Amino acid sequence: MIFGTVTFDDIANVSSVLSLLLTVYVLYTVRKIKSYYVFKARVPELVHQIAEQASRLALFHNDYKNSRQQIALELGQVEVTLSSLRKKVDRQTKKRITSAVERIGEWNSYKEDKNRLWAVYVDLQKVIQEVKNVQEDREWESHNA
Repeated sequence: MIFGTVTFDDIANVSSVLSLLLTVYVLYTVRKIKSYYVFKARVPELVHQIAEQASRLALFHNDYKNSRQQIALELGQVEVTLSSLRKKVDRQTKKRITSAVERIGEWNSYKEDKNRLWAVYVDLQKVIQEVKNVQEDREWESHNA
């Protein structure tokens, strides 16, 4: 099709490429919209759950010797909640969540270490604050867009 006559095959080829590009764009846009609404609806609930779980861990920390079984149970639940949250956030926040999950694994390896439990609590507070900051940023972006 270089400077010659345009054939039906040429038009079909260009249409196919344009159709592919449009499909990719629509897929990207739909995923972005879905991600926005999942984040808006589900993430605040998960952050609230993590905050409650972290509060219980802080209470267990105060009576560490008598609370090891409750701590193990609570950490298991926190890990599941973090796993659910990890699927709904951006890459940077996923790194923070992964760090918290690794810290939980460290506590599981060294159950006698009260300081590691406090480190888990601190990491959970970091996750909570980071997600809240992302929520506020998204809220600000949506009002100023």
